Amino acid sequence: PRLQFSDSEKRLDITIRIEEGTPYRIASVVLEADESTDPHIQALTTPDILKKLLPLRVGDVYQQVQIAQKQRQAKLHYQDLGHAKVSVEDRSQLSPDTHEVAVVLRVHLGPPVYVGRIQIVGNHKTRDRVFRREFELLEGRLFNRTQLEQALARIKQLGFFESVDFDT
Repeated sequence: PRLQFSDSEKRLDITIRIEEGTPYRIASVVLEADESTDPHIQALTTPDILKKLLPLRVGDVYQQVQIAQKQRQAKLHYQDLGHAKVSVEDRSQLSPDTHEVAVVLRVHLGPPVYVGRIQIVGNHKTRDRVFRREFELLEGRLFNRTQLEQALARIKQLGFFESVDFDT
């Protein structure tokens, strides 16, 4: 970086020079899912569904940030359908000679899980029902990550606690 003081020496200008180089393009897209004998999981990981969840096009500029965002969105989608254990693994391979990327994303989908007990620990200020009414996610229902996060946000907004966390 280049540092330059102003005439009065009260201000410092910082100049950072960046050379981007040639952008990489997506050469191919392969979306895979673990083999499963469970018809429910098979139905959720068909090639058409994976293409909708992870829309990538051959020829587009490859952006790692965009891939990571699509991975998070797909993971949240499956967690909202009850699959608490899910990962979207990036196995992409860069080709420096051609400035292309063969994008390979593999979905690992665990079985659907149901909410067991919801325990509120550390609460000494008010009754548990005050907090439980903030939950759309109920015991015995399929796990839903978005509903859990919304409940935590609503509990934080009540203003009773310094911090609100959850353990799984």
